[in-house]
Amino acid sequence: MAKATTARKTRKAKSKLGRVWKGIFCARRVIIISDHKTQHVPFGAATQAVAAVATLGFIVWASFSSGSYMAAQRVIDDAKALASAGACMIVLEAVPSALGKQVQDAIDIPVIGIGAGPDVAGQILLMYDMLDIYQGRKAKFVKNFMVGAPSIFAALETYVKEVKSGAFPSPEYCY
Repeated sequence: MAKATTARKTRKAKSKLGRVWKGIFCARRVIIISDHKTQHVPFGAATQAVAAVATLGFIVWASFSSGSYMAAQRVIDDAKALASAGACMIVLEAVPSALGKQVQDAIDIPVIGIGAGPDVAGQILLMYDMLDIYQGRKAKFVKNFMVGAPSIFAALETYVKEVKSGAFPSPEYCY
């Protein structure tokens, strides 16, 4: 009986893994990493067949946190340019929460934040960050969801629950 149960679980796991791999190889998005020269990003032909996801931030947040209106305005202008060029969404990385909200309010496509505060359309956090696998210096927006979790699956469930409820990112994980 134990062998039959194990075989059934193995088949089920292989089936799930097959669906994951199929999803990976059938990806329909490309990530465009941008800087303040976004007007030169060629989205036109690419967006016909593949959705373009743009990413902004990280480089200019330090300027913004020290009060630079120009740096913040550049991020907002870049987001507008990327949206009008055909990006389907923007990943906004490591910027102050207030700037994350301003960018989301300025454009009609979703802004997904990784260290961009709670007022964007969605959140993303790298698995090795949320599971505390990375041993180097951690960014402020990184929360270790393995603390108190009995398993990786439980940590991932906690992350999803906290994002959906708005508990993450809390102020301690925001710039």
